[in-house]
Amino acid sequence: MNSVLNFKTKIKNNFNKVSKVYENNAWVQKSCAEILVTKLLGLTPSFYPQTILDVGTGTGYIPEFLITHYPNAFYTLNDIAPKMIEAAKSKFINYDNFTFCIGDVEDINFKNQDLIISNLALQWTEDLFVTLHKLYNKSNLLVFSCLLDGTFYEWNNVLRDYGLISTMKNYPTLDELILFFKQLKTDKIHFEVKDFKLNFANSLLFMRYLKKIGAGSVNSITPINVLKSLILNNKKPLEVTYKVFFGIIKKN
Repeated sequence: MNSVLNFKTKIKNNFNKVSKVYENNAWVQKSCAEILVTKLLGLTPSFYPQTILDVGTGTGYIPEFLITHYPNAFYTLNDIAPKMIEAAKSKFINYDNFTFCIGDVEDINFKNQDLIISNLALQWTEDLFVTLHKLYNKSNLLVFSCLLDGTFYEWNNVLRDYGLISTMKNYPTLDELILFFKQLKTDKIHFEVKDFKLNFANSLLFMRYLKKIGAGSVNSITPINVLKSLILNNKKPLEVTYKVFFGIIKKN
């Protein structure tokens, strides 16, 4: 199995494992979904999509917020993790305008959509910018949030003290995203960056939190003796920062 397939398998497995506890722990993710939908509605008040694709839907936060505003749209909910799709299906079981698509966004050739939206999922792709370009070409309006470089920098500093590197994926920089936007043939672009702070009593609780939201190790395995030492010596409170990019791109 090559490294890309192995990486994607770990992501799928991680999110499958947490499908039943995700909503009790993904506070930042739900807040970002609400912010993203609020921005969409505020910046495009006359826009009413007939077709909506939610990429990396998870347990369905985005359509939960959208359905009251676009009740007659036809929704397609996508996720790489089958059990996340099962959780989303249970929310919308009484709707006949929902379909569900299990699979990797980088492998699927989606149909054209009026609106493609994605909340804190695209940073998990192998090539974010190829994926963004693909989704932009398939949509009239592309709306997304993703984690930025600098997310959890406090935790990364702890890891460095033990000669470790982050076991999570590297995230894009703001400059990289701005450069991508400049390459698109449209000036109908809005973006914003927000920081979200979470506080934990100690490093062990933060590590447990990461596991519960499916964001545990995907790149490497930390030696158990090093991990024990880190936990033993980091019992003080830990504040961590999410750096989140919100983007809206409309074609001319």
